[in-house]
Amino acid sequence: MEIKITEAPIRQSVNALSTSTQALSSSISTIEGESQLECIAKINEINQTYILILEQYKALLLQNSNVTEDTVEALIEKDRGIADAILLNSQK
Repeated sequence: MEIKITEAPIRQSVNALSTSTQALSSSISTIEGESQLECIAKINEINQTYILILEQYKALLLQNSNVTEDTVEALIEKDRGIADAILLNSQK
């Protein structure tokens, strides 16, 4: 008995996630002007917070993508090890 892990769809999904994550844009223009309106200052503060959160989100997504790839690789290696052990036991 062997556990079959289909690598291609998993790797494609992880790669798509990584590509989408890297494409997230955190470019927001700062509102500038001679007026020091409280509203403009608040909007700029919200924009900066948004950029910070988006960058943290991107980092987490990329980290999760890497962990997923490592986990899949470990599962594949375990699967091969189990399959080899079963094969050796069945040949005895």
